[in-house]
This record gives sequence, structure tokens and C-alpha cells, in this order.
Amino acid sequence: TYVPAVGSSAQINVFASGFGKKVAPSLSAFDLEVAFDPALVSLDPSSVVIDPFNQLNFDGFALTGFDAPSPGVLHIFEVSIDTSDSLNTLQDGNFLLARFELTMIAEGISPLHFQNVVLGDAYGQEISAQLVDGSIQTPEPTSFSLMCFGLAGLVFAQSARRRRI
Repeated sequence: TYVPAVGSSAQINVFASGFGKKVAPSLSAFDLEVAFDPALVSLDPSSVVIDPFNQLNFDGFALTGFDAPSPGVLHIFEVSIDTSDSLNTLQDGNFLLARFELTMIAEGISPLHFQNVVLGDAYGQEISAQLVDGSIQTPEPTSFSLMCFGLAGLVFAQSARRRRI
């Protein structure tokens, strides 16, 4: 859980990992959605970058895209048209699928949840995945203020006790 302030942005990175480095199976296609709470965070569409290190696009042939089909959902996808030989011999075992920024618009905790996930290998076979969701938390100023007042009270009480001794 990352804790940025209201009004600031957080970069979200979506990674693929657990593949063999430069061996089969390699990832050839992905189609997934990341869900978040639109009452707490907003998506900056200009920040969406898919496959920034071209791990599914060695030969220059890939179809990529994204959209926001409903508030609080980012849909991202990429389909490689590279040969299975290129993907299996050049793709790293762990790499960045996509990144995007969310701007904090209110206090609270927004879950980041993967949904409707489809992954495919270089031979067109579906790959099962173990997904790890996350969250973004914006601090509540009232809680922080109460904590500061409580600490100030403890310091004041301690100094008052020392003066009496």
C-alpha cells in the first residue's frame, strides 16, 4: 500500500514475472483490467504506457491499446505478431507490462484489483496466472492531527511531571 497525499499522483506498474528468461513459454498476448475506486482516485489517460520495453514486440509487430470502459476500470491489452522463436529466445523472465498514473482525489483506501485477465503464450495457448492485487491509501488529515495532538499531550504531560519532581 502506497500512501500519497490528496492531489498527488502515484505511478502504478503492472509486471509479468515467473517466465523463463529467453526460453519458452513466453508471453505473446495479454488482455486485462485494473479496477480502482473512482471516488478516491482518477486515471490520467495520457500516462498509460503499454509494454514500454518491447518485450512482446521484438520484430516490430504488435497490437496494443487501452480504454476505460467504465469509471474505475482501466482495460489494457497487447497481442504480439512476433514469431514464437523471437519471443522464446528474446523475452525476459520478468518485465513491465504497463504503467499508468492515478491521481488521489479524496482520502481513503482504493483497492487495485485485476479482473477479466487473459494471458497467452507464443503458441496461442492460455497461460494461467497468479495475480497480486494492491491498494493506494491517502492519509486522513483528522487522524494525523489527532495523532499529533496526542503526541504533543504526552510531551506536555512528561515535561509537567519533570517540573513537579
